[in-house]
Amino acid sequence: AASLWHGQQLVLIRAGRERCTDRIELWLHLLLAAAASDGAAGDGAANPSAAVLICRDGRRFNIGSRLAPPDPAAARLELERLAQWRQQWRHRCWPVPMETGWDFLKAERQRPQSGLEAATKTWEGDGHRRGERQQAEMALCFGADLPTSSLVDSRFEELAAALLDPLQQALIHR
Repeated sequence: AASLWHGQQLVLIRAGRERCTDRIELWLHLLLAAAASDGAAGDGAANPSAAVLICRDGRRFNIGSRLAPPDPAAARLELERLAQWRQQWRHRCWPVPMETGWDFLKAERQRPQSGLEAATKTWEGDGHRRGERQQAEMALCFGADLPTSSLVDSRFEELAAALLDPLQQALIHR
């Protein structure tokens, strides 16, 4: 997919609210742009200064997430690592569902032992939103009837952190 640029910033625009999958997509675009921007190449590839996700916040659009770019060598290494993970987990798509993994890690880091509750609300849903497991792609990858207790096993936190920590570390906090 073509990336939008505003000056040296990579921009991704979404009509809905911010989701982890949008952050991942922005992160992948940024990794590709950074990997291609090696100054030694002299090919004129843009060197991104940041990546910005613009999404709906109620009735208006705002900047959701802003990411700092890695250096070109680190971007290439991360792309290779993600490609290896994709190959390794091809039977299940990814090691963890993105939104559930993100919410688990966020809750667990804010208050230890709260990750399972957050993961359950995201994976199974609650009175305010559908469960992530009800999305067609998640049902295909993990099963629509898979309970959180089976999804969040002894390696869940480790796998979620390995997959999502590089993205979380790139977040520029406002």
